[in-house]
Amino acid sequence: MTTFMVFITTVIVIALMRILIQVFKFFKFCTDINKLPGPARYPLPTVSLQIKKIKHEDRFKWFSNLIAKYRKGFMMNILHLNEAIIHIYNPRHMEIIFPSTENIKKSFFYDNLNIWLGQGLLTSSGQTWFHQRKLITPAFHFGVVEQFAEVMSEKSKILTEIIDETLRENPGKPIDIFKLIIRCALDIICETAMGVDMNVQRKYDTDYMNALHKVAVTSVDRVNSPWLKWDWIFYRTKQGKEAKSAFETMIDFTMSIIKKKKLARLSKINEKINEIDLDEFGKRKRKAFLDLLLDVNENEKVPMTEVEIREQVDTFMFAGHDTTAAAINWAIFNLGNNPEVQEKIHQELDGHFGNSQGPITLKDVAELKCLDRVVKETLRMHPSVPQISRRLTQDIVLDGYKIPKGCNVSMAIYQLHHNPEVWPDPEKFDPDRFLPENSRGRHPYAYVPFSAGPRNCIGQKFAVAEQKIVLTSILRKWRVKSARTPQEMKLISSFILRPHDGNPVYFIPK
Repeated sequence: MTTFMVFITTVIVIALMRILIQVFKFFKFCTDINKLPGPARYPLPTVSLQIKKIKHEDRFKWFSNLIAKYRKGFMMNILHLNEAIIHIYNPRHMEIIFPSTENIKKSFFYDNLNIWLGQGLLTSSGQTWFHQRKLITPAFHFGVVEQFAEVMSEKSKILTEIIDETLRENPGKPIDIFKLIIRCALDIICETAMGVDMNVQRKYDTDYMNALHKVAVTSVDRVNSPWLKWDWIFYRTKQGKEAKSAFETMIDFTMSIIKKKKLARLSKINEKINEIDLDEFGKRKRKAFLDLLLDVNENEKVPMTEVEIREQVDTFMFAGHDTTAAAINWAIFNLGNNPEVQEKIHQELDGHFGNSQGPITLKDVAELKCLDRVVKETLRMHPSVPQISRRLTQDIVLDGYKIPKGCNVSMAIYQLHHNPEVWPDPEKFDPDRFLPENSRGRHPYAYVPFSAGPRNCIGQKFAVAEQKIVLTSILRKWRVKSARTPQEMKLISSFILRPHDGNPVYFIPK
């Protein structure tokens, strides 16, 4: 045999051995995964095929009922040919994932956003994520959130004016409050994140807002369509082309703001986008998240590029508006269905504010203990993000079952918060669950509306402050009555927990 033939034979043998090793690993992976309870056998994407047959507005309830069948507190299913997903909804299992500093990699669900958010804080992992978290954390200390409260109060006032105008135009009719709150939250995040007053609440059609809506819808549809997983297929479809155009619209908008900000800083010109260093009384004016990020970046040995800064700003634009809007929406829905709880809120607000109509501060909302419990109970019953997920980089064990690395673990927060073994009478809206005496002894991972552990939500203080300020602005003027009961309201999961076909609410002047 010639040397050449020996070489070719060796290459073929090595290649075959590697293939056999991969095949063995795959079958071992299948064996471990298929020991878990669940409705599907890996690697067949039967769940995706079932979901496509169900009406969009019925999918969340169907999936919640499916998870509830598996009493062990976890379930395995398949969405894609090569993506096994383990759903957990027991605090003991959450405790294995959340505190980990190793299993922090986001799952394939977030891959659809990479074209837009790149390596932003939401989608990055490993040392990149650790560095970003350390860099960005100072932008969310209490003093900064306190400055942002002024914007929240200003935008809330515009929201109440719009509600007033709508009521005059359509007296006695319910208002879809979800639609208005989404715009209010986007107004707030535009000014606090980028320093731009977009006036979204008055300008009903903006390219940026339309692009955001398009991205939310197509990203979720794509997850439920295994054949659209690969970019080279998805971006050749009509839906993919529309999504790409939406991404480009948002990227271009943010980059234009960053360039203006950087140019102003370099030329030492105070451009009136949002703030000037000092006002006429010598008081330091508020800075947007983008300005704070640029401040920090100037002191970095290896500063972030414009693209990296844009990814961080877009991350907070995306994660910081509809999540908070959803929480405010569901608080109004719950109060509108529970008049006895709402009456306590009005008594608290009247006792604190009296006849004052002045701006609301963080000091004000910090004293509203009943409102605080309502916000917490709302986030239990209707967590803004109903599930979050990680891709395991290390094996874990759940109740004797091995979950191999490479699996996606979905922390089913909605199902956790409605688990009757954790929360007695879970469908009852009861803010008193969060009284100190009733919270004592509760598992630390029984309530995780903002995630937990090292990857918890960096903006949770911001979000809670916004929820309380907007709710206070509305409830100081009106009592609310939901046009739908909890049984009539259908829930949709599309990154956030949305009401199907809006949230119609009656507003009764106080």
